Amino acid sequence: MDDCRTFDYLESCTITFPLHRHILPILGTTLPNCKQFTFQGYPLDILDCISAQKLIQLSVTCSGSFNRRGDRQLVWFSTQALRESRLAPRILHITIEATNRAWIKALSFVSYLEELVICSARPSSLRAEVFRSLVVQPVHASSTGAMSTPERRDPPLCPSLRRFGLKYRCWLRSSEHFDLAPIFVFIILSRGHSNCALQSFRVWTRNDEQDPLELADDHGSAPKEFGAWLPRVE
Repeated sequence: MDDCRTFDYLESCTITFPLHRHILPILGTTLPNCKQFTFQGYPLDILDCISAQKLIQLSVTCSGSFNRRGDRQLVWFSTQALRESRLAPRILHITIEATNRAWIKALSFVSYLEELVICSARPSSLRAEVFRSLVVQPVHASSTGAMSTPERRDPPLCPSLRRFGLKYRCWLRSSEHFDLAPIFVFIILSRGHSNCALQSFRVWTRNDEQDPLELADDHGSAPKEFGAWLPRVE
């Protein structure tokens, strides 16, 4: 009996919360013409058996992920499933809860991504250190009115990225302060001054919101109204 199943005519595929996760790794699945693939479930190593070399968009929701469990899943997913040619999408939408260290490691393995949308519980789920890794060159205080970014010594992560998005399921409470605005400005400006300018930087403040806040203008710069996000200097 052949352990690999090939679906030649399938161009879009969705696997949602598989109940018999032991079946896929045994059989294996090849999708030679699949361009859009969606996976919702746990664990992500189910994807180890799937090959879709013409994949354009991959959407992944890791259910039940949090901290250590999410770390293991995210690191495996980026270093194994995405690192190999079996799955190499240009567009990745991912929902998973993991630590900042795991995210930085994961981003170092997706240099080919053109679009990345990260869905997380709240703004505190990802901190400034993750976003600093997306700054491609230093930004000086004269450009932003805020403090300068440090000089980079390591190669920038995701150099091919053109569209970036953050989806938050819950927004800030009235007592909480959003302190990521300056680093968002740094990301947009640093890439705008390089050969990898962002065409779009979107933020959804609620998971079901249809119209996100667009932070990057047509020229890869931060629009003037974005200044309202910056913390006031007393």
